Amino acid sequence: MANNDTPTKKRKPPIRKDLEKRAAQNKAAQVAYRTRKQNHISDLEQKVSELTAALLASRSSPSSACVSTQTETQVLRERITQLESENATLQKMHLSSDVKLACIETETGDNDDSPEQSEN
Repeated sequence: MANNDTPTKKRKPPIRKDLEKRAAQNKAAQVAYRTRKQNHISDLEQKVSELTAALLASRSSPSSACVSTQTETQVLRERITQLESENATLQKMHLSSDVKLACIETETGDNDDSPEQSEN
């Protein structure tokens, strides 16, 4: 059997109402798409402006954590200077006490390093 033997279904030509309905649906879909697209672009532009403002603000003024760290660093540097000064003073006192002790030992003749004198 050939294909010619079977009856073929012919499509009905589209009715004008169907064409108008489909065109209206397409137009509504296009309008909705453009509206969604414009809203999305507006949202992105707003985010860009907010992030740009936040970036500029963060560059112009240091954050509180940064200020806190800078303050702590300054306090610690001052403490280091104070301790270095105190250390230098104590070293001078230690050296002068060693010199005085050496002078006293020479005057009295005491010498702790010599084991022979401690036996006598």
